[in-house]
Amino acid sequence: FILATEACNGYMPLDRGPKPGEYSRAENYAWDIIKDLQNWAVGWTDWNLGLDLTGGPNWAKNMVDAPILLNTTSGAEMYKQPMYYYMAHFSRFVTPGSRRVKSLQEGGGGLGGLEGSVESVAFVTAQNQTVVVVLSTMDRSQECSIQWTDVNGSDRSVQLTLEARSLVTLMLPITEYGIEDGAGEGDDGVQEQVKSGGVSKRLGKVLIQTD
Repeated sequence: FILATEACNGYMPLDRGPKPGEYSRAENYAWDIIKDLQNWAVGWTDWNLGLDLTGGPNWAKNMVDAPILLNTTSGAEMYKQPMYYYMAHFSRFVTPGSRRVKSLQEGGGGLGGLEGSVESVAFVTAQNQTVVVVLSTMDRSQECSIQWTDVNGSDRSVQLTLEARSLVTLMLPITEYGIEDGAGEGDDGVQEQVKSGGVSKRLGKVLIQTD
C-alpha cells in the first residue's frame, strides 16, 4: 500500500517556522491530503503533531510548523492551529474501512493547482454512507447544488453556499451503492462529479455543481 508521510509546513528558507493561525498552511494540508488520496494513498501522516513555539525541538535546528503548538515555557498552554481542524475533516469523517470512490475529471478550469481551485475527494464508509470533502481556494463564495439518489431510488438534493477559501465535508444519507455492492476503486458505476468553471467530475448517484 501507499502511505503518505513526511508532510509539514514552514520548512522553506523564506517561510520557516511556526505561523500561528495561518490558514494558507491549512489549505496546503487539505490540498495535499486530497491529491494523495485521489492517487491511491491509503493514508496521510504529519511529520510533527506538536512542536513548541519556535518549531522545535530539533537536533538539526530544522524549525517547522505543526498542527498543535505547545508553550513549553509556561507548560500550561497549547494552540490548535487551522491545520489541526482541516486534518479533522478527514480523520473524523473518513472512518476506518472506508473506500475511496473512483473519480473522473474532465476539462480544465483551474482545478490542477492549489490557488483559485475547487478540489474534492469522496468515499463510501463501511456503513455505506457517502462522505465528500470539498476544498475551495477561490476568493469568492459559490452556490452549490448536491444531488443524489437515496436507498429508495428517490432523487434528493440540497443547496449550500461554498464560502470563499473554505473546506466542507458533506455526509450524505446512506446510498444505494456501497462496499457490499462492490462499489469502490475500479467500479466504473461509481464516479465523482464536481463542476466548477466548466470542469466536471461524476460521482455515481451524487452530483455537486458550483457556479
